[in-house]
Amino acid sequence: TLWLCTAVLVVAAAALSAIDHAQRGYRGFHWWVAALWLNAVGAGVIALLDASNGAPPMLQSLFVPWPLLCLLGLRSFHARAALPGSARVDAMLLAALSLLALLAPLLLADATLGALAPLLACSAAALYAAFVAGSAPQSQDAPGLRALGGLWLAVALLPALGTDWAQPRHGAALHASIVTLGSVVMAFI
Repeated sequence: TLWLCTAVLVVAAAALSAIDHAQRGYRGFHWWVAALWLNAVGAGVIALLDASNGAPPMLQSLFVPWPLLCLLGLRSFHARAALPGSARVDAMLLAALSLLALLAPLLLADATLGALAPLLACSAAALYAAFVAGSAPQSQDAPGLRALGGLWLAVALLPALGTDWAQPRHGAALHASIVTLGSVVMAFI
């Protein structure tokens, strides 16, 4: 399933890359395309490793940048819309959550908590992005931004519905499937 999700995401990312190169570029578009490609690479690596022996949860840290990179793109593209926060806050949160996701599994004595840290960092990034997009002021773009916020909210909360995500052998692959499908939906929003 993850291979199929990854393949669909690669097609979506390639299509958006082709559009970006063939047409007049939009400000911020490169952030969205980069986020999709990063998710595609992360999902592909997790699918490859999970097929053999189970992917390490630390690989989920590859998904932390997705919503924050998209926010940076939204701030450029929708510069006239006063989204809450700022690009500086987005970048600082991206750095902090990425470091948390990468270092917590190595530094925490509790292996279960260390394995959950990348998933929690991904969820925190998606929740923040959902709040920012959902808080967009009323305009003609507000419905799309609110739909995007709802998508990030779903991606952030769906792992909480699973049981014991740090323990299953395929926990990283399940999370990668959620992020990959969310990325494909985002590409069409």
